[in-house]
Amino acid sequence: MPAPRILPDNATLRRWVQDEGLTHEQVTQRVYETTGQKVARSTVAAALHRAGLTKPQARYEREIPWRVKPQHAAAYPARMLRNLGRLRNGGSLPELEQARFESWLAMIEAEQVVVAYDPDSEVGFFYVPADQPTDFPEGTPIRPGLSKYKP
Repeated sequence: MPAPRILPDNATLRRWVQDEGLTHEQVTQRVYETTGQKVARSTVAAALHRAGLTKPQARYEREIPWRVKPQHAAAYPARMLRNLGRLRNGGSLPELEQARFESWLAMIEAEQVVVAYDPDSEVGFFYVPADQPTDFPEGTPIRPGLSKYKP
């Protein structure tokens, strides 16, 4: 006999997410309030994906051409490169994030560095002098390819 369904049906999930604007975390709380059962946010995310209620995740392959390990995905340089991708795609950033991004770009220019990535290093992303012919492809402050530089 299959386990009882804890999450609501797709129509209810659609109403909660699209009409009421609940986040995944808020859906987990609503499920707990209505059923008394705790569910993980990842369970909610999977259910929303199966129901076709998620947007495809943006990919910024021009800005982040490397296969990034999960432990490095939240690094500040990666975040700033994703911001660059958002802006290039016509998106916008919240005011504080825009200020951080502009400050980061000013630092890149002032220190004449680019972002490099080594998946085998502990830090993953790091800055290297912008002194290679392949640096800044299409105006992106990166050194494409795998760098074995260890800071």
